[in-house]
Amino acid sequence: MSKKENTRRFIRRLKVFEAEIDSRDYDFINFGAELDRYLLQNDVKSSEKNRIRLTIEETVQQILLPKYPKPDIHVAVEYSMQDDSTEITFTYGGEKFDIRDTDNELSLSMVENSAEKIEYSCREGESPANEVKILVKKTE
Repeated sequence: MSKKENTRRFIRRLKVFEAEIDSRDYDFINFGAELDRYLLQNDVKSSEKNRIRLTIEETVQQILLPKYPKPDIHVAVEYSMQDDSTEITFTYGGEKFDIRDTDNELSLSMVENSAEKIEYSCREGESPANEVKILVKKTE
């Protein structure tokens, strides 16, 4: 991780959870347990925990895994204590693909309903080239 990234995380008081999903046989049960521990340690509200989990599950298991036979997916969940916000970043290899171009309309609808903002970018020539940032809606 770059010095600039460490500084950004420190200034914004970000707590980060990261995972690499590199197989269809990935241990999602352990992933869920680790994510729950992270969310509990950061005192994230229950309703927001559900949105975060739903967003990750639908994006990874229902949209990205069916698209890529050999997944190369990095998930980073950043919770900011400063403004009580959560941003999830998915970076993944393979051909250019915005999750909003999926045929799985139900999963996409659930992700969009949980998101305040979805941004996609592709850095061709880099690996992984695809990046999706999702700002999770806050509960009222």
